[in-house]
Amino acid sequence: MRVLMTLIVAIAALFSAPRAAAESAQPLEPTGLLVDDDTPAPDGSEKEKSSPHQTLVGAQAFWAVSKVMPEVVLRFDLHRFFWLDVEAGLVFVTNPPAGHDAFVGSPFGAHVLVAPLRTPRVELGAGLGMDVHYLWGLNSNVAEVALSVIVSGHYWITPKLGVFGSARAYPVATTGLDLGEFRDGSAGLPVLFATGVAWSFP
Repeated sequence: MRVLMTLIVAIAALFSAPRAAAESAQPLEPTGLLVDDDTPAPDGSEKEKSSPHQTLVGAQAFWAVSKVMPEVVLRFDLHRFFWLDVEAGLVFVTNPPAGHDAFVGSPFGAHVLVAPLRTPRVELGAGLGMDVHYLWGLNSNVAEVALSVIVSGHYWITPKLGVFGSARAYPVATTGLDLGEFRDGSAGLPVLFATGVAWSFP
């Protein structure tokens, strides 16, 4: 009986040896470390946004002698290197003529600027547009219109808060918008400057 049991064990070991050898010859695959072939490998880079500051709202004031001219400015991206400025504000004179109110009217403007330099910190642009000064504080039928050439620069103190400045000239304008000529007839610089603060949106 003992001899029979020994023979059975030997035969079982003989048949199981090839199977064990085949299994040991297969490469082991670590579990939990398989990578899907359809998943792209990370390259450590992110897709660049169309521009650092795509939309903003700002408040600006013009440097005008004997006038106070606050405005609200909206800016919208048209392209990576183009943006649209839209402006609206009020005009007051500091020394109105006798019998007249200090309020003069409302300036409006729209300009398309080319921006060759746009970084998260600095933006520079230049372009063309139209400025309309509706003098309804003096006469509801009076409006002065000009073709505007404008240069603008922005400096971002934080990713959201920035300061900006602009300079514009009127190569073509109606008679009431003669930049560089004061009310007393003296000559000045034919450029209108403005500075302001802006808040950026993604």
